Amino acid sequence: MGCGFCEAALSNSVGTLVVECVVKPVGRQFDYVHRFHDNVEKLREKKDELADARDRLLQKIEDAKSRLLLIENVARKRVKK
Repeated sequence: MGCGFCEAALSNSVGTLVVECVVKPVGRQFDYVHRFHDNVEKLREKKDELADARDRLLQKIEDAKSRLLLIENVARKRVKK
C-alpha cells in the first residue's frame, strides 16, 4: 500500500512540475501570439486618434494666430488715429 501511495504522489508531483514549468509558459507564449494582431490593431487605432488630436491642436494654434493678427491690426489702426 505504501508503494502505490508513493508512486501516486511522485507522479502527481512530476505532473505538477510539468504543468508549472512547461505547459503554462508555453500557453502564455501562444496567448501572446494569438493576441498579437489584436494588439497591433489597437495600436493603429490609438495612433490614428493621436494624429487626429494633433491635427485639431494645430488648427486651434492657427486660429489663435489669425485672431492675434486681427487684434494687432485693429490695435495699430487705433494707434495711428
